[in-house]
Amino acid sequence: MKIMAVFLLQHLGPLLIWGLVTSSVYLLMATGLTLIFGTLRLVNFAHGDLIVLSAFITFLLTTNMNLNPFIALIPAMFVVMTVGVAIYRFGFKPIYGISKVSEILMTIGISYIIENAMAYYFLPVYRTSVEIPSPVGGGGVVLPGNVLMTYDMLETIVVSWVLMIILYYWLYRTGQGIAIRALSQNPVGASISGVDVGRLSYVIFLVGSALAAVAGALYGILYTFWPYNGIILTLMAFSVMILGGVGSIPGTMIASLVMGYAVNFASYYLGGCWGEAISFIILALVLLVRPSGIFRGG
Repeated sequence: MKIMAVFLLQHLGPLLIWGLVTSSVYLLMATGLTLIFGTLRLVNFAHGDLIVLSAFITFLLTTNMNLNPFIALIPAMFVVMTVGVAIYRFGFKPIYGISKVSEILMTIGISYIIENAMAYYFLPVYRTSVEIPSPVGGGGVVLPGNVLMTYDMLETIVVSWVLMIILYYWLYRTGQGIAIRALSQNPVGASISGVDVGRLSYVIFLVGSALAAVAGALYGILYTFWPYNGIILTLMAFSVMILGGVGSIPGTMIASLVMGYAVNFASYYLGGCWGEAISFIILALVLLVRPSGIFRGG
Protein backbone atom coordinates (compact mmCIF):
# COMPACT_ATOMS: atom_id res chain seq x y z
CA MET A 1 0.00 0.00 0.00
CA LYS A 2 2.81 2.40 0.86
CA ILE A 3 4.55 1.71 -2.45
CA MET A 4 1.27 2.25 -4.28
CA ALA A 5 0.68 5.54 -2.44
CA VAL A 6 4.17 6.77 -3.34
CA PHE A 7 3.64 5.71 -6.96
CA LEU A 8 0.35 7.60 -7.16
CA LEU A 9 1.84 10.70 -5.54
CA GLN A 10 4.77 10.73 -7.93
CA HIS A 11 2.60 10.31 -11.01
CA LEU A 12 -0.57 12.18 -10.04
CA GLY A 13 1.04 14.77 -7.77
CA PRO A 14 2.42 16.97 -10.58
CA LEU A 15 -0.91 16.78 -12.42
CA LEU A 16 -2.83 17.77 -9.30
CA ILE A 17 -0.51 20.71 -8.66
CA TRP A 18 -0.50 21.91 -12.26
CA GLY A 19 -4.28 21.50 -12.35
CA LEU A 20 -4.62 23.85 -9.38
CA VAL A 21 -2.15 26.31 -10.91
CA THR A 22 -3.94 26.33 -14.27
CA SER A 23 -7.28 26.68 -12.50
CA SER A 24 -5.97 29.70 -10.61
CA VAL A 25 -4.93 31.42 -13.85
CA TYR A 26 -8.26 30.56 -15.51
CA LEU A 27 -10.05 31.94 -12.45
CA LEU A 28 -8.49 35.39 -12.82
CA MET A 29 -8.98 35.38 -16.59
CA ALA A 30 -12.65 34.47 -16.37
CA THR A 31 -13.62 36.52 -13.32
CA GLY A 32 -12.90 39.84 -15.03
CA LEU A 33 -15.01 38.72 -17.98
CA THR A 34 -17.75 37.41 -15.68
CA LEU A 35 -17.91 40.71 -13.83
CA ILE A 36 -18.26 42.73 -17.06
CA PHE A 37 -20.58 40.43 -18.98
CA GLY A 38 -22.62 39.36 -15.95
CA THR A 39 -23.27 42.95 -14.89
CA LEU A 40 -23.36 45.03 -18.07
CA ARG A 41 -24.18 42.25 -20.56
CA LEU A 42 -21.34 43.43 -22.83
CA VAL A 43 -19.51 40.88 -25.00
CA ASN A 44 -15.78 41.65 -25.02
CA PHE A 45 -13.82 39.44 -27.41
CA ALA A 46 -10.72 41.54 -26.78
CA HIS A 47 -10.48 40.34 -23.17
CA GLY A 48 -7.77 37.77 -23.94
CA ASP A 49 -5.72 40.41 -25.75
CA LEU A 50 -5.76 42.58 -22.61
CA ILE A 51 -4.32 39.59 -20.75
CA VAL A 52 -1.54 39.17 -23.33
CA LEU A 53 -0.93 42.94 -23.36
CA SER A 54 -0.31 42.85 -19.62
CA ALA A 55 2.06 39.89 -19.99
CA PHE A 56 3.92 41.67 -22.81
CA ILE A 57 4.36 44.96 -20.91
CA THR A 58 5.44 43.11 -17.77
CA PHE A 59 7.96 41.12 -19.83
CA LEU A 60 9.41 44.25 -21.45
CA LEU A 61 9.78 46.12 -18.17
CA THR A 62 11.27 43.07 -16.46
CA THR A 63 13.85 42.29 -19.14
CA ASN A 64 14.74 45.84 -20.28
CA MET A 65 14.65 47.66 -16.93
CA ASN A 66 15.51 44.76 -14.60
CA LEU A 67 12.33 45.26 -12.58
CA ASN A 68 10.77 42.52 -10.50
CA PRO A 69 7.71 41.23 -12.41
CA PHE A 70 5.40 42.19 -9.56
CA ILE A 71 6.73 45.76 -9.68
CA ALA A 72 6.49 45.76 -13.47
CA LEU A 73 2.87 44.62 -13.15
CA ILE A 74 1.89 48.00 -11.65
CA PRO A 75 2.44 50.10 -14.82
CA ALA A 76 1.19 47.17 -16.92
CA MET A 77 -2.03 47.15 -14.90
CA PHE A 78 -2.40 50.91 -15.35
CA VAL A 79 -2.05 50.56 -19.14
CA VAL A 80 -4.49 47.64 -19.35
CA MET A 81 -7.06 49.42 -17.16
CA THR A 82 -6.74 52.52 -19.38
CA VAL A 83 -7.23 50.44 -22.53
CA GLY A 84 -10.16 48.60 -20.94
CA VAL A 85 -11.94 51.82 -20.00
CA ALA A 86 -11.20 53.25 -23.47
CA ILE A 87 -12.82 50.17 -25.04
CA TYR A 88 -15.92 50.81 -22.95
CA ARG A 89 -16.04 54.58 -23.51
CA PHE A 90 -15.27 54.72 -27.22
CA GLY A 91 -16.30 51.21 -28.28
CA PHE A 92 -19.26 49.98 -26.25
CA LYS A 93 -21.05 53.19 -25.29
CA PRO A 94 -21.70 54.43 -28.87
CA ILE A 95 -23.29 51.11 -29.86
CA TYR A 96 -24.84 50.17 -26.50
CA GLY A 97 -28.21 48.47 -26.98
CA ILE A 98 -27.96 48.16 -30.76
CA SER A 99 -27.15 44.44 -31.03
CA LYS A 100 -24.79 41.80 -29.67
CA VAL A 101 -23.46 41.27 -33.20
CA SER A 102 -22.25 44.87 -33.22
CA GLU A 103 -20.48 44.35 -29.89
CA ILE A 104 -18.84 41.14 -31.09
CA LEU A 105 -17.63 42.65 -34.37
CA MET A 106 -16.39 45.79 -32.63
CA THR A 107 -14.37 43.88 -30.02
CA ILE A 108 -13.00 41.46 -32.62
CA GLY A 109 -11.75 44.51 -34.50
CA ILE A 110 -10.16 45.89 -31.32
CA SER A 111 -8.63 42.47 -30.72
CA TYR A 112 -6.93 42.59 -34.12
CA ILE A 113 -5.67 46.12 -33.43
CA ILE A 114 -4.12 45.13 -30.09
CA GLU A 115 -2.64 41.92 -31.50
CA ASN A 116 -1.04 43.64 -34.48
CA ALA A 117 0.20 46.54 -32.39
CA MET A 118 2.02 44.06 -30.16
CA ALA A 119 3.24 42.03 -33.14
CA TYR A 120 4.62 45.19 -34.80
CA TYR A 121 7.10 45.52 -31.94
CA PHE A 122 7.33 41.90 -30.82
CA LEU A 123 8.01 39.91 -33.97
CA PRO A 124 11.04 41.83 -35.32
CA VAL A 125 12.74 41.61 -31.89
CA TYR A 126 11.59 38.25 -30.50
CA ARG A 127 11.43 35.46 -33.07
CA THR A 128 9.92 32.91 -30.69
CA SER A 129 7.51 32.89 -27.77
CA VAL A 130 8.81 34.49 -24.59
CA GLU A 131 8.33 34.02 -20.86
CA ILE A 132 8.50 36.49 -17.99
CA PRO A 133 11.50 35.72 -15.71
CA SER A 134 10.63 34.30 -12.31
CA PRO A 135 10.12 37.02 -9.68
CA VAL A 136 11.77 34.84 -7.03
CA GLY A 137 14.60 33.40 -9.11
CA GLY A 138 13.40 29.78 -9.14
CA GLY A 139 13.30 27.25 -6.34
CA GLY A 140 10.32 25.65 -4.71
CA VAL A 141 8.87 23.37 -2.06
CA VAL A 142 9.18 19.59 -2.17
CA LEU A 143 5.86 17.96 -1.30
CA PRO A 144 5.19 14.35 -0.24
CA GLY A 145 6.06 11.93 -3.02
CA ASN A 146 9.07 14.06 -3.98
CA VAL A 147 6.80 16.37 -5.98
CA LEU A 148 8.16 19.87 -6.55
CA MET A 149 5.90 22.91 -6.30
CA THR A 150 7.86 25.90 -7.55
CA TYR A 151 7.53 29.26 -5.86
CA ASP A 152 6.03 30.61 -9.09
CA MET A 153 3.24 28.04 -8.84
CA LEU A 154 2.69 28.82 -5.17
CA GLU A 155 2.51 32.57 -5.70
CA THR A 156 0.05 32.10 -8.58
CA ILE A 157 -2.28 30.04 -6.40
CA VAL A 158 -2.02 32.42 -3.44
CA VAL A 159 -2.44 35.64 -5.46
CA SER A 160 -5.41 34.30 -7.45
CA TRP A 161 -7.42 32.99 -4.54
CA VAL A 162 -6.62 35.90 -2.22
CA LEU A 163 -7.87 38.28 -4.92
CA MET A 164 -11.04 36.19 -5.20
CA ILE A 165 -11.65 36.47 -1.45
CA ILE A 166 -11.17 40.25 -1.65
CA LEU A 167 -13.47 40.48 -4.69
CA TYR A 168 -16.12 38.34 -3.01
CA TYR A 169 -16.02 40.53 0.09
CA TRP A 170 -16.28 43.67 -2.07
CA LEU A 171 -19.27 42.36 -4.01
CA TYR A 172 -21.19 40.93 -1.06
CA ARG A 173 -20.20 43.09 1.92
CA THR A 174 -19.78 46.64 0.62
CA GLY A 175 -22.34 49.17 -0.58
CA GLN A 176 -20.68 49.53 -3.97
CA GLY A 177 -20.56 45.76 -4.44
CA ILE A 178 -24.21 45.37 -3.50
CA ALA A 179 -25.07 48.12 -6.02
CA ILE A 180 -23.16 46.21 -8.70
CA ARG A 181 -25.05 43.01 -7.90
CA ALA A 182 -28.33 44.95 -8.01
CA LEU A 183 -27.32 46.35 -11.40
CA SER A 184 -26.62 42.84 -12.70
CA GLN A 185 -30.00 41.52 -11.55
CA ASN A 186 -32.26 44.49 -12.40
CA PRO A 187 -30.62 47.43 -14.22
CA VAL A 188 -33.85 49.47 -14.40
CA GLY A 189 -34.69 48.89 -10.74
CA ALA A 190 -31.14 49.73 -9.67
CA SER A 191 -31.25 52.98 -11.65
CA ILE A 192 -34.62 53.96 -10.16
CA SER A 193 -33.23 53.23 -6.69
CA GLY A 194 -30.54 55.84 -7.17
CA VAL A 195 -27.62 53.70 -8.36
CA ASP A 196 -25.26 55.72 -10.56
CA VAL A 197 -25.16 53.24 -13.45
CA GLY A 198 -22.75 55.30 -15.53
CA ARG A 199 -20.11 55.57 -12.79
CA LEU A 200 -20.49 51.93 -11.78
CA SER A 201 -19.97 50.86 -15.40
CA TYR A 202 -16.55 52.48 -15.39
CA VAL A 203 -15.72 50.89 -12.02
CA ILE A 204 -16.70 47.46 -13.36
CA PHE A 205 -14.46 47.85 -16.41
CA LEU A 206 -11.59 49.08 -14.23
CA VAL A 207 -11.84 46.07 -11.91
CA GLY A 208 -12.36 43.60 -14.76
CA SER A 209 -9.34 44.98 -16.63
CA ALA A 210 -7.22 44.94 -13.47
CA LEU A 211 -7.99 41.25 -12.97
CA ALA A 212 -7.06 40.61 -16.61
CA ALA A 213 -3.76 42.43 -16.02
CA VAL A 214 -2.87 40.28 -13.01
CA ALA A 215 -3.87 37.15 -14.93
CA GLY A 216 -1.58 38.20 -17.79
CA ALA A 217 1.47 38.64 -15.56
CA LEU A 218 0.93 35.30 -13.82
CA TYR A 219 0.27 33.59 -17.14
CA GLY A 220 3.48 35.02 -18.60
CA ILE A 221 5.52 33.82 -15.62
CA LEU A 222 4.25 30.25 -15.96
CA TYR A 223 3.85 29.84 -19.74
CA THR A 224 5.45 31.13 -22.92
CA PHE A 225 3.35 33.54 -24.96
CA TRP A 226 3.32 35.69 -28.09
CA PRO A 227 0.98 38.39 -29.46
CA TYR A 228 -1.56 36.00 -30.96
CA ASN A 229 -2.40 34.01 -27.80
CA GLY A 230 -5.32 36.34 -27.07
CA ILE A 231 -8.03 34.47 -28.95
CA ILE A 232 -7.55 31.14 -27.16
CA LEU A 233 -7.42 32.92 -23.79
CA THR A 234 -10.66 34.73 -24.64
CA LEU A 235 -12.35 31.45 -25.56
CA MET A 236 -11.14 29.75 -22.37
CA ALA A 237 -12.36 32.68 -20.27
CA PHE A 238 -15.78 32.52 -21.96
CA SER A 239 -15.91 28.75 -21.45
CA VAL A 240 -15.22 29.05 -17.72
CA MET A 241 -17.73 31.89 -17.37
CA ILE A 242 -20.50 30.04 -19.21
CA LEU A 243 -19.83 26.76 -17.42
CA GLY A 244 -19.95 28.44 -14.02
CA GLY A 245 -23.06 30.46 -14.82
CA VAL A 246 -22.98 33.94 -16.33
CA GLY A 247 -22.44 36.52 -13.58
CA SER A 248 -21.78 33.98 -10.81
CA ILE A 249 -18.44 34.40 -9.04
CA PRO A 250 -18.80 31.15 -7.00
CA GLY A 251 -19.72 29.35 -10.22
CA THR A 252 -16.64 30.77 -11.92
CA MET A 253 -14.48 29.45 -9.07
CA ILE A 254 -15.83 25.91 -9.46
CA ALA A 255 -15.76 26.02 -13.27
CA SER A 256 -12.12 27.16 -13.26
CA LEU A 257 -11.19 24.12 -11.16
CA VAL A 258 -13.09 21.81 -13.51
CA MET A 259 -11.49 23.30 -16.61
CA GLY A 260 -8.00 23.54 -15.12
CA TYR A 261 -7.86 19.89 -14.12
CA ALA A 262 -9.58 18.74 -17.31
CA VAL A 263 -7.01 20.55 -19.47
CA ASN A 264 -4.03 19.13 -17.57
CA PHE A 265 -5.25 15.54 -17.36
CA ALA A 266 -6.32 15.55 -21.02
CA SER A 267 -2.98 17.04 -22.12
CA TYR A 268 -1.04 14.41 -20.15
CA TYR A 269 -3.04 11.30 -21.07
CA LEU A 270 -4.37 12.21 -24.54
CA GLY A 271 -1.75 14.63 -25.82
CA GLY A 272 -1.28 18.39 -25.68
CA CYS A 273 -3.65 19.13 -28.56
CA TRP A 274 -6.54 17.71 -26.50
CA GLY A 275 -6.07 20.13 -23.60
CA GLU A 276 -8.32 22.97 -24.74
CA ALA A 277 -10.50 20.64 -26.82
CA ILE A 278 -11.62 18.59 -23.81
CA SER A 279 -12.64 21.77 -21.96
CA PHE A 280 -15.04 22.70 -24.78
CA ILE A 281 -16.40 19.15 -24.84
CA ILE A 282 -17.12 19.37 -21.10
CA LEU A 283 -18.78 22.76 -21.63
CA ALA A 284 -21.05 21.34 -24.35
CA LEU A 285 -22.05 18.32 -22.24
CA VAL A 286 -22.83 20.41 -19.16
CA LEU A 287 -24.90 22.90 -21.15
CA LEU A 288 -26.95 20.07 -22.64
CA VAL A 289 -27.95 19.07 -19.10
CA ARG A 290 -27.95 22.50 -17.44
CA PRO A 291 -28.05 25.41 -19.94
CA SER A 292 -27.73 28.01 -17.16
CA GLY A 293 -24.36 26.61 -16.09
CA ILE A 294 -23.35 25.30 -12.66
CA PHE A 295 -24.84 28.34 -10.89
CA ARG A 296 -27.32 30.91 -12.03
CA GLY A 297 -25.95 34.41 -12.49
CA GLY A 298 -25.76 36.93 -9.64
